[in-house]
Amino acid sequence: MGNSEAALKGYLGLSEAASQTSLSPKLREQLALVVGQTNDCQYCLSAHTVSAKLAGLQEKDILESRLGHSQDKKTEAILTFAKTIVERRAQVSDQDIEKLKSAGISDQEIVEIILVVVLNIFTNYFNHITDPQIDFPSAPKIN
Repeated sequence: MGNSEAALKGYLGLSEAASQTSLSPKLREQLALVVGQTNDCQYCLSAHTVSAKLAGLQEKDILESRLGHSQDKKTEAILTFAKTIVERRAQVSDQDIEKLKSAGISDQEIVEIILVVVLNIFTNYFNHITDPQIDFPSAPKIN
């Protein structure tokens, strides 16, 4: 990414913006995990598995997050929505939004979820194309 000052600035700017959202670091890691799993980005899954542990997620929570699940209903709604964004290439329905709102998710949180998902899609795609060597312990493969 350092080969383009503009690309690096864009990535760092989005990363900084994502860190300033109302979404907790733990939830941002869970979003990174579900997006990375859905996009099959082994580099991001490996990196975010480490980051998720540092944010306080347990191994079981990490694996559930990768599949879009959580014991917490609000978090599960958010992870399901994120997975839907990736799988449907952002073609979400009014019902998808209503499910979020009925789970207690605000308009501000919806916008911030989209920001975090887009940031992670960028890094997933970037890593698919550039194929960096994984310099973290490899995340386990799951179906």
